[in-house]
Amino acid sequence: MANEISLTTNLTSTNGTVKVNKQIGAVQIDQVAQGRVQDLQAIGTTAEAINLGSISTPGVSVMQNSDATDTIYVGLIISSAGSFETFIELKPGEAWGGRLGLAAPYAKSSANNPKLDYTIMEA
Repeated sequence: MANEISLTTNLTSTNGTVKVNKQIGAVQIDQVAQGRVQDLQAIGTTAEAINLGSISTPGVSVMQNSDATDTIYVGLIISSAGSFETFIELKPGEAWGGRLGLAAPYAKSSANNPKLDYTIMEA
């Protein structure tokens, strides 16, 4: 089969005289294996693994910070240094969607325990 996943991305912005209207629309994506995980995970201030459930190869994902105050950082642990490296920053209410390029995503928050609302599809 093909084109099991459809991901729509649009970006609009108006800031003074600078205007952006980038309409990518729906992109069709193949999914090799069935499966997904959906969760609303409380994220602490220390990097923690994002629950992947039974997903063995993370693929297309959508994530949203459902908190009204605190930022959530999504990234990875650099094994040689053991340090957390951010590649997605979700301020309160912000969302992100795309293909995860790593097998073990981690997250941490700026404070408290904001909730990360996400769906990750099996690749």
